[in-house]
Amino acid sequence: MNEPQEYPFLSHAIFENLLAKYLDSKLANRRRKTFITCEDFDFCIKVLQNPTDTTIGTAKDRYWAKKSFTLRDLETQTNSIIQLIKLDPNLSVYPIDKIYEYYAVYTKEL
Repeated sequence: MNEPQEYPFLSHAIFENLLAKYLDSKLANRRRKTFITCEDFDFCIKVLQNPTDTTIGTAKDRYWAKKSFTLRDLETQTNSIIQLIKLDPNLSVYPIDKIYEYYAVYTKEL
C-alpha cells in the first residue's frame, strides 16, 4: 500500500500519534466500535450484501454489522458506488486506514 501524501497542516506521524492516544483512552472492548478498519468495512459490506450467508464471519460479528450499519447505493450509469452508513446517527462510515487521506482532501476543499 502506498504511503499517504504528507500535508503541512498535520503530518501523518502526528495524526497517527493523536489517533493512538485517543484509542488508548477507550476501553479495549470498545476500540473496534470506535473506528472501523478497512477489513471491518469490507466485512460489513459483504454481510449486508449477503444477509443470509452464515459462512461470513461469526454470528456475533454478523449481528454487529446488521445492527449497526446499512448500505446506500450511489450508483451512476457508469459506476456502482456502495456507501456504508452507520444507522445511528445515520452518518457515512470511513475506514480508519483512510481517515488521514479523507481529512486532507476535505480540508483542502475548504
